[in-house]
Amino acid sequence: VKLTDYFQMTIKPLLEEGKDGELIDWLKDIGLLQRAQKCVNPDCLGLKPMDWKRARIVDKFHWSCPMCKKKASIRTNSPLADFHC
Repeated sequence: VKLTDYFQMTIKPLLEEGKDGELIDWLKDIGLLQRAQKCVNPDCLGLKPMDWKRARIVDKFHWSCPMCKKKASIRTNSPLADFHC
């Protein structure tokens, strides 16, 4: 598959409005975002994985600890961690 075909068939549809959840899933699939995250709060001890939640922030989603409710960026521990929008 040519790069331009891949862009047209795979990436461009994910950039359409309302497709942010699918785009995030694709970024997880290709390894640019973590599939799971553990809470860094010492009281939680990382016992339960953080939940993936929709949020009213620039990334549209964040990680949320089910125990202490601490939030983490979807870019935490990823190659995109240092990118800021």
